[in-house]
Amino acid sequence: MSILRIPLANPIESRSANLAKDAVSSNCYFESKSGVKEIVKRPGTTEVEITGDTFGGQGHAGRGLYAWQGSGNDYLYVVSQGIVYKVSTTGVSTTIGTLHAGAAKVSFNQTATVPYLVLNDTIKLYTIKTDDTFASVTSLSSIMFSINSTGLAPGIAYIDGFTVVMTKEGRIYNSDIEDPTSWNALNFVTAEAEPDLGKGIVKHLNYVVAFGEWSTEFFYDAANPTGSPLSRNDTARLEIGCADGNSIALIEQSVLWVGKSKEHGKSVYMLNGLAPTLVSTPSIERFLNASSELRGYSFKIEGHTFYILVLEDLDLSFCFDVNEKQWYNWSSASIVNQQPAIVGIAIAGKATVGSTGSGQVVAETYFRPGYFSEFNNGYYSLDDDTSKIYIISTTVYRDGTNPIYFRSRTPIIDHGSTKLKFYRSIEIVGDKVNGTMQMRHTGDDYNTYSSARSTNLNNKRSVLFKLGADRRRAWEFTCTDNVPVRIQAAEIDVDIGHMEGQGA
Repeated sequence: MSILRIPLANPIESRSANLAKDAVSSNCYFESKSGVKEIVKRPGTTEVEITGDTFGGQGHAGRGLYAWQGSGNDYLYVVSQGIVYKVSTTGVSTTIGTLHAGAAKVSFNQTATVPYLVLNDTIKLYTIKTDDTFASVTSLSSIMFSINSTGLAPGIAYIDGFTVVMTKEGRIYNSDIEDPTSWNALNFVTAEAEPDLGKGIVKHLNYVVAFGEWSTEFFYDAANPTGSPLSRNDTARLEIGCADGNSIALIEQSVLWVGKSKEHGKSVYMLNGLAPTLVSTPSIERFLNASSELRGYSFKIEGHTFYILVLEDLDLSFCFDVNEKQWYNWSSASIVNQQPAIVGIAIAGKATVGSTGSGQVVAETYFRPGYFSEFNNGYYSLDDDTSKIYIISTTVYRDGTNPIYFRSRTPIIDHGSTKLKFYRSIEIVGDKVNGTMQMRHTGDDYNTYSSARSTNLNNKRSVLFKLGADRRRAWEFTCTDNVPVRIQAAEIDVDIGHMEGQGA
C-alpha cells in the first residue's frame, strides 16, 4: 500500500489541436507557495445594468471597449455592431456615432494636450471630443484613397503629441501634432525591411512598433524637420512578424502577440525591451497553427497579469499567466436546448459538459468577455457576442447565471510501473468550501471515463473509496459551484502490483 500525492496544477499538454485528451487546467490560475503550485478558480462576471440608449442582445457583436478618463471626461466607450456609445459611471448610455459596418475589432487611443479619443475600425479613423463631437477623419481617408490603400492595420500609437497609424501596405502615417483630425500626405515613413504587409502597430517604451507578416520594426521620434518625425532603429529589427494584429496586447512594460516568421509556424512572444521572448509551448502552438482568427487582450487582477487569447474559429480561448509563466484554458458556459437530456457529451472536442436533467445541456464555448478596460474602480469586460457589459469580480464564481467549469485533468499516471494498480481511496487536499467536487477517471487513454462521483469540499475529509484498478490512469476533477476553489493535490491510497487471484 502506498500513499501518493497527485499535483492538480497541470499545464496544458495536448498532443493535437484538441482538448479532449491529455492534461489540462481550465478556468483557473496557479499560485506558487513554498515550492508547491495550487490551482485557484478564476473570477466570475456580473452583468452591469445599462439604462438610456440601449445596446446589446443576441447577435449584437461587441467590437471594442475603452475607458476615457481624465481631461474632464469619465466615460466607458463601447462599440456594439457599428454604433459607438458612451456609458457613465452610473450606467447611463448615450449614442455617440456610427463606424464603418463590419465585424473588425476597434482600436482606441487618446491624445494629451488637446483631448481627443481616436478610434480605428481598420477602414477609417474617427475622433470624439469631450463635447461628444464625433467625426470621420476625412484627410486621412483622402490620403488612403489616393494611394489605393486597402485599409488600416489594427492599432493606434501616440508618441510625443503625434497620433500614428499604419496602412495594411506598411505605410506609417502621423497626424499633425496634437491634432488627430489633420493629416499630411507627405508625413509618413514605410516599414520596408521585408516586402510584407502591415499587420499591427503599438506604442512600446519610446518606440512605435510596426508589425509586418514576418518582420517587426522599431521607430523613434527623431524630430525630423520634414515628412515623418519618425526614423527607424535599424539595429532592433526582428525577423519575427505577426500572424494577426488583433492578437497584440500591451501589458505594463511589455507587449504580447502571436508571431510568425517565413520559416516557422505561429508562436506567442513577449517583447521585453526590444528583445522577444517565446512564451508559448508546443501544445499551445498546435492550436495556434490550426486557427486563423486570433484576438488578444490583457488585464491584471488578484496580483496576476493575464493575456487572454481567443481562437474564435476553434471556439477556444487560452490564458497566459505572466506571473506564473503558465497557460490555462478559459471558457464560458451556456445552456442549450437539446432533447433528450444527455450527460457527458463533448463540445468541439474541448471539454465534457453535463445535462441539467430537464432536456437542457450545458455547453462550453470560448471565453466570451472579448474586451477589457478598468473603469469606475472596477474591471469591466464586453461580451463579443451580445455586447453585454460585465464586471469581473473576485467575489463571484459564476458568469452571470451560468456556471464556471473549473477543471483539472491529469496526465496519464502509471507510478513508474505498468503493473496493475488497485485504488483504495482518493482525497482532495485544499481549502474547505461549501461546494461539490466531481471526480472521474480513465484507464484507456481518455477514450472512456468512469461515472462521475462527488465529494463535498466542506467535509473534514473530502474522500472517495473503492475506485477500481488500472495499469495506467488519468484523473479529472470538476467543480461548478459558486464558491472560491483552491486546491493543491489529490492524495491516493493505492496498491501497486498484484493481489492473490489477480493478474499482474
